[in-house]
Amino acid sequence: MAPAPCLPGVDALKGLACVLIGWHHLAFYGPMSDVVHRAAPWLMNWLYTYGRMAKRCTAALNHPALAGARCSSLGW
Repeated sequence: MAPAPCLPGVDALKGLACVLIGWHHLAFYGPMSDVVHRAAPWLMNWLYTYGRMAKRCTAALNHPALAGARCSSLGW
């Protein structure tokens, strides 16, 4: 089976979304979240809103790749 073509734009979006999810988790589940919220509430609000959107973005971007891998392993 030939490897799938690489799509640099999609890969860049996946990488950016993964970094944003990491920042979102550090901002809300890390030990310093209260301190950062007092220092930069606008940043915390932005991470809360767009970090949650990034989770949906990675799910949507990875779904076709995961579905293709699963179908090929089943022989479809």
